[in-house]
Amino acid sequence: MSLQTELERAAAELKGAVERQDFARAGQCAAGYGELLQRAARELRADEAAAAATTANRNFERARRDICVARGRLANRLRRLKQAAGYRKAAGVHTWSVEG
Repeated sequence: MSLQTELERAAAELKGAVERQDFARAGQCAAGYGELLQRAARELRADEAAAAATTANRNFERARRDICVARGRLANRLRRLKQAAGYRKAAGVHTWSVEG
């Protein structure tokens, strides 16, 4: 598999993990993508490496933005759940007991 293909595959994996909101996997994908970029800087021609870095920068920025949005949505949802929990009926207290 060519390095360009590996870079494209890593970018697709990162995008998929972010879309699924699998943040642990997204971190792993980002690390793997970064390692491939380092390899690209060593092995590709300068113009190809620069293009790969530019594309990666766009992909990482998009992932960062999408994660920030997802984090905001989750925080909002958690806030609403906490508010709704305040309206929950209190557990009943039993005033009787059985002695044997």
